[in-house]
Amino acid sequence: ETSSRLLGPALALGFQGLADRMVNDFVRVADRGDV
Repeated sequence: ETSSRLLGPALALGFQGLADRMVNDFVRVADRGDV
């Protein structure tokens, strides 16, 4: 029970971090003009 209750926020946090990294990578490539 406890592990599943902790897994939700951890998963959401990990997904948020992944999304942020993807956005940062996209912006970096777009700024370089390699799109």
